[in-house]
Amino acid sequence: MSAPPAFRGFGPRVSTFFADLAEHNERDWFLAHKAEFVSDVKEPFEALLDALEPTFGPGKLFRINRDIRFSADKSPYKTAQAAIIDQGPRGTLYVQVSATGAMIGAGAPHFDPEQLRRYREAVAGDPGEELTGIIASLKKGSFIVGTLGDGEVVDDAGDLKRVPRPYPPDHPRGDLLKLKRLVGARSYDHPAWLQKPTAVRQITTAWHRLEPIGDWLAAHVGAAAPRRR
Repeated sequence: MSAPPAFRGFGPRVSTFFADLAEHNERDWFLAHKAEFVSDVKEPFEALLDALEPTFGPGKLFRINRDIRFSADKSPYKTAQAAIIDQGPRGTLYVQVSATGAMIGAGAPHFDPEQLRRYREAVAGDPGEELTGIIASLKKGSFIVGTLGDGEVVDDAGDLKRVPRPYPPDHPRGDLLKLKRLVGARSYDHPAWLQKPTAVRQITTAWHRLEPIGDWLAAHVGAAAPRRR
């Protein structure tokens, strides 16, 4: 059995493919350009995850098809390709390519009820000051820490309009208490390294830079409860 191909970078049309897909988000167009998607996006992404696995563990590539069953938007395809690596109590690692370039992130994109309770208790107490310091340090490195909005990380809006009870509305970390998830990320506008083998090093460096978020989550929030079958 032959070894999987080494990662050499995404294909030359990785960004333009998604720009075109946004304009022609329909099944016939995608099928006519599927070979391009496979060669410039999907296969390089699979090779990238293979290259990252020895350091971070196995990754999962998301499907390009959208789940439109309960959505008013019936566009059949996502306009970005992403993958995650599950880190257990440390949250997840995330990497995405799209028409605008790349986004590299880490954190907890979802808290279950018990995780959310522990998160709020930690934020309201002394660990919250530690988290504030982590966020300030990451912002100096052009990372954003906050919640998710339209597939991006935003730090100027919480998931809630008000600080949840029983915490006072004027709590000094009220902005963090209004979050229902905690993620950090950095976006890269059409980086040259996206089409080179050095993308592995760039992503590795970014994920190492985000490690303090995983450390904090593991220490104060913990893993999600096992799902019942």
